[in-house]
Amino acid sequence: MPGTLPLQDGINQAWLMLAQIAADLTVLTRLLALSGDAAPVATCEPNALRNRLLHVPARLVQGGPRRLLRIPKSWPWVKAIVDAFAKIGAIPPPDGR
Repeated sequence: MPGTLPLQDGINQAWLMLAQIAADLTVLTRLLALSGDAAPVATCEPNALRNRLLHVPARLVQGGPRRLLRIPKSWPWVKAIVDAFAKIGAIPPPDGR
């Protein structure tokens, strides 16, 4: 049946499940990480949210024993990104470690 889902049979189920997981991750990111300095980004449409948080012109560099993400200071949403990463990093593991 043309025009329904992009693939056939069981592959459609996997594609649909992955699309639902992506939507859930977007909602959870908004709830858990996008407040404070990141609040203006929380009200964006999903496409704008992806462009502001995921399509960042950053570089991964080695800073001694750690890897660092270098975000240009000219990026308009740098405070939102730093605040969101800090909040995500502060979430304790599920087993209480």
